[in-house]
Amino acid sequence: YDLEKYYFAQGSKFWVAEVDGTVVGTVAFEDHPLIAGEPGSVAEIDGQTRIGGTDCEVNRLYVHPDARRIGLGKKLLEQCLDEARFRGRKNMEIWSDKRLDKAHRLYERFGAKLVGERICHDPDQSPEWGFYLALR
Repeated sequence: YDLEKYYFAQGSKFWVAEVDGTVVGTVAFEDHPLIAGEPGSVAEIDGQTRIGGTDCEVNRLYVHPDARRIGLGKKLLEQCLDEARFRGRKNMEIWSDKRLDKAHRLYERFGAKLVGERICHDPDQSPEWGFYLALR
């Protein structure tokens, strides 16, 4: 909820998409130190399940149901991929609630591979799929 503290002050990016002045989508890009391990492997790092060999991630990709099917999720993901490439990042991790099938299909269309699963460390303890995306 605190974009300044958790994104901007950390050097990360956060975008919103609006339609007629209403926020209908969000996405965040986070740069992070290289996670140890073979690219695409699942690793336990400081008590968290992460994807080895990654140096950035996508978070908070959400599109309001009323704004779906117009390419907004694709545009938001492309914004993150462009930022990653601009920064010279090589491999991206994406963790996504297992219920978000449409998001998973979007990631896979961009070449992401399902490589693992975890229980999210958030208060909801949501089960998540982990995707690995090599940036070219």
